[in-house]
Amino acid sequence: MLSNNPHVQFWINQFNYEDRRLAKCFLDEFEYISTDKFISEIENLLIELISGTKDNVAILPIRELLNKEECYYPSGIDDVKYYIDYKEADLESKSLRYLKQKGVRKTLTKNEIEKFNPILLNPLSMPGSESIIANIVTQLKRRYRSRIITGKYDRNPSIDDLRKNKCRHLILVDDVIGSGDRLFDFILSISKNTTINSWISGGILKLSVVSYMKSKQSEKYLKKLKQKFKCIYAYQFPTFYELEESERETYTYLVNKYSNKNEKNPLGYKETFGKAIFGHSIPNNTPPIIWRYVKKWKPLGGGVKHIGEWQAIFPSRSMPDLIKHSINENVIENQQNRAKIRVVLTIFKDEIGINTARQLARRLGWNTSMSNDVISKLQIYGLLDKKLKITDMGLRELNYLESVSKHIEFNKDKYYPIRVMGGASAHTA
Repeated sequence: MLSNNPHVQFWINQFNYEDRRLAKCFLDEFEYISTDKFISEIENLLIELISGTKDNVAILPIRELLNKEECYYPSGIDDVKYYIDYKEADLESKSLRYLKQKGVRKTLTKNEIEKFNPILLNPLSMPGSESIIANIVTQLKRRYRSRIITGKYDRNPSIDDLRKNKCRHLILVDDVIGSGDRLFDFILSISKNTTINSWISGGILKLSVVSYMKSKQSEKYLKKLKQKFKCIYAYQFPTFYELEESERETYTYLVNKYSNKNEKNPLGYKETFGKAIFGHSIPNNTPPIIWRYVKKWKPLGGGVKHIGEWQAIFPSRSMPDLIKHSINENVIENQQNRAKIRVVLTIFKDEIGINTARQLARRLGWNTSMSNDVISKLQIYGLLDKKLKITDMGLRELNYLESVSKHIEFNKDKYYPIRVMGGASAHTA
């Protein structure tokens, strides 16, 4: 539990003594997603999508726009100059550096503009999911070299790259679709280029969105987009609104009491009240009380004894390494405790609706790749059949495990059941 992490105690101690127990419960509501799990799930979703089509595809990480007027694929000289003159963030683009060195002429031909590779934000100055997703694309490119379209040096593809390689499917990838604002603005930014927009509206270019999580709240908002797209995600984005009303109101009271009086969104961006945190970034639709440092903090509620400044657990929406390390140790320990033959076999014997590796992963909190490996091992040794039904041999093994009531751990590769290797239960096979 997050509240047991020794590196968050300073945050809990900022609350009045009588509120600290509630503050601990509040922290324990948050769902932690490790970077490894995020990468694994996104990679599996992309592989399923790519394998399900014969089309050439391009994969773009969704990023925060520099402003709402940005045209992701420049349409003219003004759009190019906008990137060159931008000073508020470090931008990464081979095309941009080339134009800066060359000096932008008063006019650029349409062909020159269409060879412009979209920019990335420098991950050192703007950490987040963009650089992680870009790395996933690079890895997938090695596996599907002729199918995934990238620009030079594995950069995001230009319009010219898309045209020459006959791209028919554009896949946008994000970690979380919370309010839906970022995805909405990103699609608008892409479609401001008339060439891209005509390809999408004319059905030449299919548009899909892949995300680790998606909220119900975003659905109505995203329907306002004229561009039609398919949205694929691994999990529903968890929020405090899913709790019982009395429990939710208690947490709302706590957040409002200790939020800075000038905080515009105490429950997170657009009052989303999210409770998912990632190893690589903390979404802005979680309450700022956990991630916003306030130097001259003045609480919104009365009777608060703490004065001075408000220290955040996750400053600037980043996760400190000490906290991440402690969380990862607990997650690994929990996964090892759950990774038992008896539990997996019981699930496939008794539970309705668990028919795939992904469903098993959701049930146990594993990565889908881990579930695939476990299922593969159980099938090899005849404990599960190809339809993921427990076999007679599997039932005998399960009955034995239940009779001795011993925990059967995986060995050092974490997927291979020790007892199936031999020993006391070998005769049951």
